[in-house]
Amino acid sequence: PEQAIPSVRDLNFFEVPMTFFAKRLEAIKTASQGLRCVEEGRPVEGKVLHTRYTEGLPQVAPSAARKLRLHLDKYSVAVEAAISDRGREALT
Repeated sequence: PEQAIPSVRDLNFFEVPMTFFAKRLEAIKTASQGLRCVEEGRPVEGKVLHTRYTEGLPQVAPSAARKLRLHLDKYSVAVEAAISDRGREALT
């Protein structure tokens, strides 16, 4: 049908640089560290990503901070594994 997915030859592709993933992972880890402070009832030290985020972070319930932190930690481990696999594929 006309609404079907386009042919692969009609799609655009691009290579995402590894620095993109590294920067995103660093942001995720920074957010996770801030969330851990909230979870443990400690003050958030320094800037966490953006000023507005840093200022609002202490208003998050500790249980919600823990839930999000655990999700972000699991996600970052999975992304790091995918990057590692990608690096091995590039070598072969």
